[in-house]
Formats: sequence, C-alpha cells, structure tokens
Amino acid sequence: MYKVRVRGLYATALAKILLDAGAELVDLSKQLSERFSLPQRSEEPPHVTVKTSDEDTSTLVIIGNSDAVDFVLEELISRIPFALYRYSSLGPYTTIVARVLGEEGGKCIVEIPDGKAVLVDSECTPGNKVVCHVVRAALQRNDMLVLRPGLAVLSDTLVLIDDGRSRVTFSEHIRSSERRAELLMMSQSITREGISIHWRSAARSAPLDTLSRDLELCKRKLEDLKKKVNEVSEPAIVSYGEAIALVILTRPSKEYLDDVRSQVLGTVPYHHILKSCQYPQVAVDVLDIVSGYVNRNEMRFAITKYIESELSKLSTVRIKHLKPDGEVVTIGPMYIERVEELPLLGTSIIGKRVVRSPGVYDGLGVAKEPGDVITTVIPINEWFVIHTYMSSDGKEKGVYININTPPEVCVPLSEVRYLDLYVDIAVVGDEVKVVDEDQLREAAEKSVVDRDLEFMAMEKVKEVLSKLKELLSVVRGIAVPSPPSPQPSAPSSQ
Repeated sequence: MYKVRVRGLYATALAKILLDAGAELVDLSKQLSERFSLPQRSEEPPHVTVKTSDEDTSTLVIIGNSDAVDFVLEELISRIPFALYRYSSLGPYTTIVARVLGEEGGKCIVEIPDGKAVLVDSECTPGNKVVCHVVRAALQRNDMLVLRPGLAVLSDTLVLIDDGRSRVTFSEHIRSSERRAELLMMSQSITREGISIHWRSAARSAPLDTLSRDLELCKRKLEDLKKKVNEVSEPAIVSYGEAIALVILTRPSKEYLDDVRSQVLGTVPYHHILKSCQYPQVAVDVLDIVSGYVNRNEMRFAITKYIESELSKLSTVRIKHLKPDGEVVTIGPMYIERVEELPLLGTSIIGKRVVRSPGVYDGLGVAKEPGDVITTVIPINEWFVIHTYMSSDGKEKGVYININTPPEVCVPLSEVRYLDLYVDIAVVGDEVKVVDEDQLREAAEKSVVDRDLEFMAMEKVKEVLSKLKELLSVVRGIAVPSPPSPQPSAPSSQ
C-alpha cells in the first residue's frame, strides 16, 4: 500500500480519509501522530504528499509517484463532495526533448509533444534541440509547462540534474547543519562531473547507507537516460518524473471535511472555512474545544450570527468569482448596504456598485453606461447570486442570476468567494433565458466540472425558474437608482 505524507489546513480530515482507504501515513507531524495514536515514521519517505497549496488555501496539492497520486486523487474525489480536480502526468523532473521555436512576449517558447512550453535559463536559438526537465507543471487556465535545461532523475531521497552547474541544494525541511554537512560530503562525487543534486526532505533522517545506494542508483539511471536521449531527434517525453494534481475545495467540500475531522477530535462547524479565510487560529482552536460542550446546531447558528455581525462592520467587499477552469474574476469593490433576512433568500448581503466605463453586459446583451447602478444580492446559504442592473435614471436594464456554489464569507480578507458553475439566468424585460448551459455540459464532459456539480447547477436553475416571479419581486424591491456612498466603481465584468 502507498505511503502518504499529509500536511496543511486539512491534514486531520485528509489523514482520516486516507487511513480509512488503507493508506499508510508516514512522516507524521507530532500533532497527527498524537491524534491518531500512530508512530511518526519520520525516517520513511512517502510515495506521495498531500498538502495545502501555498497560493490558495482552498486548493490541495497532491504530488509524487504517479500511481500513488492516482490512488490519493481517486480516494479524495470519490469522497469529498462538490470538489474539482486538475491532473498532469508531466510533473516536476519529467525529462523532455524540446525544439526551440523562438521568443514570444519575452519568453523562450519551445515545441514539445502535443504543445508548447516555456524554457528558462537557456539560450533561445530557433531550431535548437534542448534536453530539459519540468520545473513547473501546467495546471491552471492558459498555463504552459516551464522547463529548465538538463536531464533529471529522482529517487525518494534525491534528484540528480545533468545541467553542468554542479549545485547542491536542500529541502527546506533539512535544517540540521550536521546532516547538511554529511550530504555535502556525499555530493562531491557527483558535482565533480558537473551534475547538480537536490536532497529531498526524506534525506533528513534516512540512514546514510540508504542515501549512498540511492545516489549510485540515480547515477546509473542518469547514464541510461543519456543514451536514450542521444537516440531522440524529435520533441519527445524521455522519462516521467512526479505526477501532480490539484483538488479545489468548495464550501460544501469544506463542510464535509469538518464532519470527517469531528470523528477524530472536537471540530467546530465551519472549522475549515474559518481557517482558510484566515480567522485567528487561537479563536478557531478555542471554538473547537467549546464545540464538544455545545449543541452543534446552536454552535453553527452562533458562528453564522458572529460572521454576519462582523460583515456588517465592513464598508466594502470584493467578490472572488472562481471559474472551474482556474480563471479568477474579481468583482468590486462592492459597497455593502446591509446584511438582511430576505423572503425566499434567507440571510443575504446587499451591495451596490456604480459603472464607470461603457460596454455591453455579458449575458444580458444590453448597453453598459457610466452611471448605471448594479445592486447585488448574495444569499449566504444559496447556490446563486442576483445582480440587478439599472440606469442612472432608475430604469431597469436587466436581472442576471449567477449560479454558483454557496459563498464563503471571509471577513478578515474583506472577501466573498464562490465557484461559478457557468450556467446562469438572464432576464431582460419579459424575456427570460438560460445562459451558457452548453458551457456547463462541455465542462462536465471534459471532467472540468464533476457530474454532481453539473446536476446541482441544473437543479438550481429549475428551482430558480419555478419561483422567478417571486424572486424578482424581492430583488426589484431592493434595487433603487440612487448610487451608494461611497461609490466603488464596477469592473468590466458583471
């Protein structure tokens, strides 16, 4: 069975899921070791690591041996509801033979099998064949692989790169000066040949004889790879390094992980949302303890009321509109008028923006003019957001109902975020139309959106249409032509 290392905001819940799936946990933190009554096994290298992304606290990174990555990804996606994923077999240290195409936009672009990539730290002579390795995978919208010159081979404890630079680098987890000195001595035999070596975190505590064996094994693999490369004349993938996957968590995903974590120790409702939204750590820790003595529903109600109260103190928020393909659209700042309990919608954030630039409203197909007022209603526990567009003289231009996952309200970040689900409802005069349903279908067919999210989105469309008259009555009663004060500008996006 695969050995898994788990780190980050969601570590306890993920460890529980993976243990139940039969995985072995290694290199446990002291905290996880105590929570699961397991040895730390710090000396054992993992086949795969699961951690919170440094760039986004709502994203998990799975990286390691391709089979182990596949196993972990399948287990998490099959259990965590309403989560998205992206996967690439062309992860770090994959060796590729590329052909230089030339410079585009200040970057050196190379041809690789089935596409293009960016080459760094190299001359950019069109037509040249370059042997390189992946330093950054392409997982986000419009991303390109980033490559650096040199063959790469790896083991559990080290990476060798034949780049002519003779560099020795260490994982940030290897902090002992004594261990670093030992590894430097061991590296001399390889750096004399112009080969760089990176000691991975598993080298922190692995026996020296194990490290020596790994080094000799990688040297032999490197020689074999050189022979293979010499036989390649066209762009080709010569050897695979690590695989990598991202799992993007929505609010329902995090609430599920709350329930999983609560099977291990006291967990307050919204635990993972509070942490990913950067509420104070000590406050979340205290709430976790208190949750063991208070009715869970009452606790959930109290936290919701606290967030509403804190939200009311903000003057503006930004809406982080995340698209399934990785694009992020930031809407706002939006001036908060009030937080109010509304018929059919429940507790809702009501805000306004004033349009500054001309154009056309996407989906509505009507003119966007300076002075237009956009009233936005964000129901905190619903799968949609409603925007009402009015001219400066008080005439309604249209209503746009965006279908999305329930929002996360991050008061410390002055942010409301959700995952957009492509399909929307547009109302202009007496005309009602469902917009971009084809985009949702296509995204589901390509596994950009999972089938559960597709189903939920279309169910929500049906539900909204069934009570559209009543919903419009509510939001039209809120929308007024007078602009907010202060007056944040509306961006080009709606």
